[in-house]
Amino acid sequence: MERFGPPPSGQSTGGSGPPWSYALFRTATDGFRLHRSLRVQGLPHALCPTPRHLAASCGLALRFASDLEGEVQRFADALSVPVDLVCEGRPLREGPCGGLGASGDERT
Repeated sequence: MERFGPPPSGQSTGGSGPPWSYALFRTATDGFRLHRSLRVQGLPHALCPTPRHLAASCGLALRFASDLEGEVQRFADALSVPVDLVCEGRPLREGPCGGLGASGDERT
């Protein structure tokens, strides 16, 4: 399993670089399925705990560079993995594609 390591090239953990994006899942199984697919394709990402300020989900998330959101969504769709894509710094209600909100309830 990949570690929650340093940001990919060009990314920053501070406020000066582009924000991270996270893929949030309903189940850890879904998270591992998408992780395997992205790893095979060579897309840079890291498995990490779901940041508590983003959602109450299964506890597993994928962190990746924000410019890869479209690719990650495409792979999730191909696998039929329900996923919320959340960009850090963008309010949750504006960012992801539905699913679990911060309370764990369905968003409308």
